[in-house]
Amino acid sequence: MTWDYDHYAIYYADKLWNLLPAIYRGDDSESFERPGSLREMVNRIGVQAAILRRSLDRQWEDQSIETCDDWVIAYMADLLATNLVVSQDARGQRLDVAKTIYYRRRKGTVAILEEIATDITGWSARVVEFFRRLARTRHNLDPAIGLPSQTPDPAGNRTLQQAQGLVGTLTKTPMGGWADLRHVYGATKAHSAFDEFFSTADMRRGKGQVGWYNIPRLGVFLWRLISFPVGEPVDSPLTKTAPNRGIGVTPVQYQTCPDHYTFDPTGREISLFAAASRSFGDRWVSPTEWQLPTAISQPLLQQELGHLYAVEQGNLINFNSLGIFDATGKLIPLEYILRDAGGNPVLDPQGQPMKVKITADSRDWTSRKTHISFLIEPEKGKLIQGDKAPTGINNFLVTYHYGFSSTIGAGAFNRRILRQPLTPTPAPKQEVLGGGNALVAPLAAIAPMGTLTILDSLTYTQISNLTEIKHVTLRAENNTRPLIRLPAPTPTVTEWSFSGTEGSELILEGLFISGGDLVLQGKFDHVILRCCTFDPGEAGSAPVTYAQAVDGRDLIPCHLWVEGQVRQLTI
Repeated sequence: MTWDYDHYAIYYADKLWNLLPAIYRGDDSESFERPGSLREMVNRIGVQAAILRRSLDRQWEDQSIETCDDWVIAYMADLLATNLVVSQDARGQRLDVAKTIYYRRRKGTVAILEEIATDITGWSARVVEFFRRLARTRHNLDPAIGLPSQTPDPAGNRTLQQAQGLVGTLTKTPMGGWADLRHVYGATKAHSAFDEFFSTADMRRGKGQVGWYNIPRLGVFLWRLISFPVGEPVDSPLTKTAPNRGIGVTPVQYQTCPDHYTFDPTGREISLFAAASRSFGDRWVSPTEWQLPTAISQPLLQQELGHLYAVEQGNLINFNSLGIFDATGKLIPLEYILRDAGGNPVLDPQGQPMKVKITADSRDWTSRKTHISFLIEPEKGKLIQGDKAPTGINNFLVTYHYGFSSTIGAGAFNRRILRQPLTPTPAPKQEVLGGGNALVAPLAAIAPMGTLTILDSLTYTQISNLTEIKHVTLRAENNTRPLIRLPAPTPTVTEWSFSGTEGSELILEGLFISGGDLVLQGKFDHVILRCCTFDPGEAGSAPVTYAQAVDGRDLIPCHLWVEGQVRQLTI
C-alpha cells in the first residue's frame, strides 16, 4: 500500500465505517488491535475513495500546462494542433505546448530556431544559415560589399557590413574575397559556428563535415555543458555598502612559483568557462562565442577580455565570467592608475599618470611583467602576478566559471529547484564566513543540536570533530560552493568524524569536501547527504599513485566510512 501522506484513505474509511450500524461494527471483531473482515473491506473502499478525491483535486491543476500531469500534455497539444515529438521527455513536450503560440508568431526566423533548440535540449544553441557563408554572385537587392576603406564612412560601413555578415568581425574577410589568414584566432574558427570565411556551394548530401554550404542548409550548433559561477556574492549584483558575503574563491599558490596561482581552490589546473549570457524574444541577437558556455581559450580571452572580466558600474558590480578581488572584496579593475604609498599617482617620463592593467597576452611576459598587474591563462585556469599588482595583494580572491554537465553535487546553483524538501534547521542557528580556520570554533559548539550555515565560497582548512550529535545540520548557503579542504595527511589520511547517539540525525548539504575522509561513528537514525561533492581524487602517472595539486599536495580521493550504525542513509 502506498503511503497515505494526505490521510484521505483513513478519512474516508472512518467516514464510511461510522455510517454503518453499530451492531455490525461490534460483531466485526472482538480485538481492538486487528480489524475484522468488514473493517478491512471498508478500508479498501476508503483507499479507492481517496484515489477518486485526489483525481478530482488534480483536475484543477490539469487546467494549466505548467501544473498538469504528464499524461494531460498530449490532450492539450491536440487542442492547439501541436504535433509533439514522441521521443521528447515530458519537460520538452510541456515547453512545446506552453510556447506553441509564441513559436508560431515567430516561425521562419533564426531566433525561434535557436530558442526551440534550446528549449528541447536544455543546451545552449546557435543556428547558422549556411547560405550566408556562400561565395556567390551578388544581385541588386544585396547590400554593397567591399573594403571599408573604399567607402566615405569606413566606421559606419564596417558596422553595417559586419551586422549583415558581409565582413568577418575578427579576420575582416569580405564576402566572396580571399580568406585573410593573418588573424590566427579568426582562422581557427573555420568550420565552426563562428566561421568567417566563405565557401563555394557544396551539393553533396549533408553528412559529417560535408554538404554544409548550400542554400537550404541550416546548421544547429549545441553546447552541452553548463557554466557554473563560483565566488559570486549571495545577492548578486553586490553594492559597495552591502556586507561582503560570498565574494571570491581562495586561489591556490604554486609550490615552485610563488607568483603563480590557480583559480580552482583544490589546486587543479582546469579550464575557465565563459558565463552564458544571452536573451530571446524581441531582444534576441545571435550569440557570439563569449556569450556561450564554452571553455575560454587564450585568444578568446585576449580578444574579449572586456566582455569576460567583471566590471564595476557605479556602485554595482557586474559579475561576468571571471574577476579578481582584493582581500576586502573590492574589484581590481582591468586598468587603473598606479599610486605610491601616499596615494598619489605615479608619473611616467612624460609626466602622465602611469597605468597598469590585467592582460591575457602572454607574449614577452618576462619583459612586460613590470607594467602588468596580473596575467590570466584561461586554458589552465592560471593567474600570474605581475610586478605592478596593488600593494598588499598577497591575500587576493578570484571569481570564475567552470563547466559541468548537470546540477549534481556541490555547486553554485539554486538547490531549491531540485524539488527537494527544505532542510530542517534546528536551533540554535549560526552563520560562518571568512574561510581558513573560521569553522573550528562553530563546529566545536554546534553539537548536540543546531544548524551551521556557511555563507561564502571560500576555502576552509581546519575542522573540528562532532560528538554526541542529536540533530545537527551543516550546510552551505544557497548558490554558494564552499570548499572544506581537510589538512594534509601526517602521515595517515585526515579523518573528519561525526559521532551520533540513539535516534540522532545528521544533515550535510551543499558542501565540497577534499583531501580526507568522513567517518560516521556511534548510532544514527538518519544521515542525509544532499548536493554534496566528495573529491574523487586524481590518478597520477605510474609509478606515482596520485597526481599533485599545484601546492604539492596529493589529490587523494575522499571516502565516506560508516564505522557505526546508520538506520537510514539518504544520498
